[in-house]
Amino acid sequence: MNPSTKVVLPGARDARDADRSLTPVGHGYTREEIVELQKDRLRDAVVQVVSEDGFENAGIKAICSRAGVGLATFYEHFHSKNELVFAAYDAGVADLFVAVSAAYSTPPDGTDNRDRIEVGILALLETLAENPAFATFFLVEIHKAGQEAHERVEGALDAAFELFTDVEPDSGLVAPDPEMVPLLVGGIYAHLSRYVRIGRTAELPRLLPSLMKFSEAVMLGAGTSSINLRPPR
Repeated sequence: MNPSTKVVLPGARDARDADRSLTPVGHGYTREEIVELQKDRLRDAVVQVVSEDGFENAGIKAICSRAGVGLATFYEHFHSKNELVFAAYDAGVADLFVAVSAAYSTPPDGTDNRDRIEVGILALLETLAENPAFATFFLVEIHKAGQEAHERVEGALDAAFELFTDVEPDSGLVAPDPEMVPLLVGGIYAHLSRYVRIGRTAELPRLLPSLMKFSEAVMLGAGTSSINLRPPR
Protein backbone atom coordinates (compact mmCIF):
# COMPACT_ATOMS: atom_id res chain seq x y z
CA MET A 1 0.00 0.00 0.00
CA ASN A 2 1.40 3.39 -0.94
CA PRO A 3 2.10 5.82 1.89
CA SER A 4 -0.48 8.57 2.15
CA THR A 5 0.30 12.12 1.15
CA LYS A 6 1.54 13.79 4.32
CA VAL A 7 -0.08 17.07 5.28
CA VAL A 8 0.35 19.31 8.31
CA LEU A 9 -3.04 20.41 9.59
CA PRO A 10 -3.78 23.57 11.59
CA GLY A 11 -2.80 23.13 15.21
CA ALA A 12 0.27 20.98 14.53
CA ARG A 13 2.82 23.81 14.55
CA ASP A 14 4.12 26.10 17.27
CA ALA A 15 3.30 29.66 16.30
CA ARG A 16 6.47 30.85 18.00
CA ASP A 17 8.88 28.63 16.08
CA ALA A 18 11.90 30.56 14.89
CA ASP A 19 11.08 29.93 11.24
CA ARG A 20 7.68 31.58 11.75
CA SER A 21 8.90 34.74 13.46
CA LEU A 22 7.22 37.97 12.45
CA THR A 23 10.02 40.12 11.12
CA PRO A 24 9.36 43.70 9.99
CA VAL A 25 8.79 44.63 6.36
CA GLY A 26 12.16 44.89 4.68
CA HIS A 27 13.72 42.16 6.83
CA GLY A 28 12.66 39.07 4.92
CA TYR A 29 8.90 39.42 4.45
CA THR A 30 6.63 41.68 2.46
CA ARG A 31 3.60 43.18 4.19
CA GLU A 32 1.36 40.65 2.43
CA GLU A 33 3.52 37.76 3.63
CA ILE A 34 3.41 39.05 7.21
CA VAL A 35 -0.39 39.26 7.08
CA GLU A 36 -0.63 35.68 5.84
CA LEU A 37 1.83 34.48 8.48
CA GLN A 38 -0.19 36.21 11.21
CA LYS A 39 -3.37 34.52 9.98
CA ASP A 40 -1.59 31.18 9.76
CA ARG A 41 -0.31 31.47 13.32
CA LEU A 42 -3.79 32.39 14.53
CA ARG A 43 -5.27 29.34 12.77
CA ASP A 44 -2.76 27.10 14.53
CA ALA A 45 -3.40 28.80 17.85
CA VAL A 46 -7.19 28.57 17.74
CA VAL A 47 -7.07 24.85 16.99
CA GLN A 48 -4.68 24.27 19.89
CA VAL A 49 -6.59 26.36 22.42
CA VAL A 50 -10.02 25.04 21.40
CA SER A 51 -8.83 21.42 21.46
CA GLU A 52 -7.28 21.90 24.92
CA ASP A 53 -9.85 24.13 26.66
CA GLY A 54 -13.03 23.45 24.69
CA PHE A 55 -14.82 25.81 22.34
CA GLU A 56 -16.75 27.65 25.04
CA ASN A 57 -13.66 28.32 27.18
CA ALA A 58 -11.32 29.34 24.37
CA GLY A 59 -10.93 33.11 24.69
CA ILE A 60 -9.54 35.48 22.11
CA LYS A 61 -6.82 36.69 24.51
CA ALA A 62 -5.60 33.13 25.06
CA ILE A 63 -5.61 32.50 21.31
CA CYS A 64 -3.64 35.68 20.64
CA SER A 65 -1.15 34.80 23.37
CA ARG A 66 -0.61 31.36 21.85
CA ALA A 67 -0.21 32.89 18.39
CA GLY A 68 2.14 35.62 19.59
CA VAL A 69 0.03 38.44 18.18
CA GLY A 70 -1.83 41.32 19.80
CA LEU A 71 -5.57 41.85 20.04
CA ALA A 72 -5.38 44.69 17.54
CA THR A 73 -3.75 42.36 15.02
CA PHE A 74 -6.45 39.75 15.63
CA TYR A 75 -9.21 42.23 14.84
CA GLU A 76 -7.40 43.39 11.71
CA HIS A 77 -7.94 39.92 10.28
CA PHE A 78 -11.04 38.47 11.99
CA HIS A 79 -14.23 39.98 13.37
CA SER A 80 -14.82 37.27 15.96
CA LYS A 81 -13.59 34.01 17.43
CA ASN A 82 -16.09 32.12 15.31
CA GLU A 83 -14.76 33.65 12.11
CA LEU A 84 -11.26 32.42 13.00
CA VAL A 85 -12.61 29.01 14.03
CA PHE A 86 -14.29 28.60 10.65
CA ALA A 87 -11.17 29.78 8.81
CA ALA A 88 -9.10 27.15 10.62
CA TYR A 89 -11.74 24.48 10.00
CA ASP A 90 -11.95 25.25 6.28
CA ALA A 91 -8.16 25.24 5.90
CA GLY A 92 -7.80 21.96 7.76
CA VAL A 93 -10.59 20.22 5.89
CA ALA A 94 -9.06 21.29 2.57
CA ASP A 95 -5.68 19.85 3.60
CA LEU A 96 -7.30 16.67 4.93
CA PHE A 97 -9.01 16.16 1.59
CA VAL A 98 -5.66 16.55 -0.17
CA ALA A 99 -4.35 13.55 1.75
CA VAL A 100 -7.47 11.41 1.38
CA SER A 101 -8.19 12.20 -2.27
CA ALA A 102 -4.55 11.63 -3.28
CA ALA A 103 -4.68 8.17 -1.75
CA TYR A 104 -8.19 7.35 -2.99
CA SER A 105 -7.50 8.40 -6.57
CA THR A 106 -4.33 6.30 -6.94
CA PRO A 107 -4.86 2.80 -5.50
CA PRO A 108 -1.48 1.04 -5.55
CA ASP A 109 -2.43 -2.63 -5.51
CA GLY A 110 -4.97 -2.88 -8.27
CA THR A 111 -7.83 -0.84 -9.58
CA ASP A 112 -10.88 -2.11 -7.75
CA ASN A 113 -13.09 -0.13 -5.42
CA ARG A 114 -11.92 -1.97 -2.33
CA ASP A 115 -8.33 -0.80 -2.85
CA ARG A 116 -9.48 2.77 -3.32
CA ILE A 117 -11.63 2.73 -0.21
CA GLU A 118 -8.92 1.12 1.91
CA VAL A 119 -6.15 3.57 1.04
CA GLY A 120 -8.55 6.50 1.39
CA ILE A 121 -9.68 5.45 4.86
CA LEU A 122 -6.11 4.72 5.94
CA ALA A 123 -5.00 8.18 4.81
CA LEU A 124 -7.82 9.70 6.87
CA LEU A 125 -6.95 7.67 9.98
CA GLU A 126 -3.22 8.33 9.78
CA THR A 127 -3.59 12.03 9.09
CA LEU A 128 -5.92 12.55 12.05
CA ALA A 129 -3.74 10.44 14.35
CA GLU A 130 -0.71 12.54 13.39
CA ASN A 131 -2.65 15.77 14.01
CA PRO A 132 -4.46 15.15 17.32
CA ALA A 133 -5.29 18.79 18.04
CA PHE A 134 -7.06 19.17 14.72
CA ALA A 135 -8.77 15.79 15.18
CA THR A 136 -10.39 17.06 18.38
CA PHE A 137 -11.21 20.41 16.79
CA PHE A 138 -12.63 18.79 13.63
CA LEU A 139 -14.56 15.88 15.12
CA VAL A 140 -15.65 17.15 18.54
CA GLU A 141 -15.39 20.86 19.27
CA ILE A 142 -16.59 22.31 15.95
CA HIS A 143 -20.12 21.12 16.71
CA LYS A 144 -20.30 23.60 19.61
CA ALA A 145 -19.85 26.63 17.34
CA GLY A 146 -23.48 27.02 16.31
CA GLN A 147 -25.54 26.66 13.16
CA GLU A 148 -22.85 27.86 10.77
CA ALA A 149 -20.55 25.17 12.13
CA HIS A 150 -23.17 22.49 11.48
CA GLU A 151 -23.51 23.75 7.92
CA ARG A 152 -19.75 23.49 7.44
CA VAL A 153 -19.71 19.94 8.77
CA GLU A 154 -22.50 19.04 6.37
CA GLY A 155 -20.48 20.60 3.56
CA ALA A 156 -17.43 18.52 4.48
CA LEU A 157 -19.50 15.33 4.55
CA ASP A 158 -21.07 16.22 1.20
CA ALA A 159 -17.57 16.65 -0.26
CA ALA A 160 -16.67 13.21 1.08
CA PHE A 161 -19.79 11.75 -0.55
CA GLU A 162 -18.68 13.20 -3.88
CA LEU A 163 -15.15 11.86 -3.46
CA PHE A 164 -16.36 8.29 -3.02
CA THR A 165 -18.77 8.45 -5.96
CA ASP A 166 -16.47 10.31 -8.39
CA VAL A 167 -15.26 7.61 -10.79
CA GLU A 168 -13.91 8.45 -14.24
CA PRO A 169 -16.05 6.81 -16.98
CA ASP A 170 -13.00 5.25 -18.67
CA SER A 171 -11.26 4.10 -15.49
CA GLY A 172 -12.70 0.59 -15.56
CA LEU A 173 -14.08 1.05 -12.04
CA VAL A 174 -17.67 0.65 -10.97
CA ALA A 175 -18.90 3.62 -8.95
CA PRO A 176 -20.22 2.75 -5.47
CA ASP A 177 -23.97 2.97 -4.96
CA PRO A 178 -24.56 6.69 -4.23
CA GLU A 179 -27.44 5.79 -1.92
CA MET A 180 -25.03 3.89 0.33
CA VAL A 181 -22.17 6.41 0.43
CA PRO A 182 -23.78 8.69 3.08
CA LEU A 183 -24.21 5.67 5.36
CA LEU A 184 -20.53 4.81 4.97
CA VAL A 185 -19.20 8.35 5.45
CA GLY A 186 -21.56 9.18 8.31
CA GLY A 187 -20.83 5.92 10.10
CA ILE A 188 -17.07 6.40 9.88
CA TYR A 189 -17.36 10.03 11.02
CA ALA A 190 -19.42 9.08 14.08
CA HIS A 191 -17.12 6.20 15.02
CA LEU A 192 -13.96 8.31 14.79
CA SER A 193 -15.62 11.08 16.79
CA ARG A 194 -16.22 8.69 19.68
CA TYR A 195 -12.58 7.59 19.74
CA VAL A 196 -11.27 11.15 19.66
CA ARG A 197 -13.74 12.33 22.31
CA ILE A 198 -12.37 9.83 24.85
CA GLY A 199 -8.73 10.57 24.08
CA ARG A 200 -7.87 7.62 21.84
CA THR A 201 -6.85 9.55 18.73
CA ALA A 202 -3.50 7.76 18.45
CA GLU A 203 -5.36 4.46 18.00
CA LEU A 204 -7.28 5.53 14.90
CA PRO A 205 -5.08 3.68 12.34
CA ARG A 206 -5.80 0.43 14.19
CA LEU A 207 -9.47 0.80 13.24
CA LEU A 208 -8.75 0.12 9.56
CA PRO A 209 -9.72 -3.60 9.57
CA SER A 210 -13.09 -3.04 11.25
CA LEU A 211 -13.83 0.00 9.10
CA MET A 212 -13.04 -2.01 5.98
CA LYS A 213 -15.47 -4.74 7.06
CA PHE A 214 -18.09 -2.04 7.55
CA SER A 215 -17.26 -0.48 4.17
CA GLU A 216 -17.50 -3.81 2.38
CA ALA A 217 -20.85 -4.56 3.97
CA VAL A 218 -22.27 -1.15 3.10
CA MET A 219 -20.82 -0.60 -0.37
CA LEU A 220 -19.44 -3.84 -1.73
CA GLY A 221 -22.11 -6.33 -0.73
CA ALA A 222 -20.20 -8.33 1.90
CA GLY A 223 -21.99 -9.99 4.79
CA THR A 224 -22.43 -8.05 8.00
CA SER A 225 -22.05 -10.78 10.60
CA SER A 226 -18.37 -10.07 11.33
CA ILE A 227 -18.66 -6.29 11.69
CA ASN A 228 -17.65 -4.88 15.07
CA LEU A 229 -18.22 -1.14 15.32
CA ARG A 230 -19.23 -1.06 18.97
CA PRO A 231 -18.45 2.24 20.69
CA PRO A 232 -15.03 2.23 22.40
CA ARG A 233 -15.01 1.70 26.15
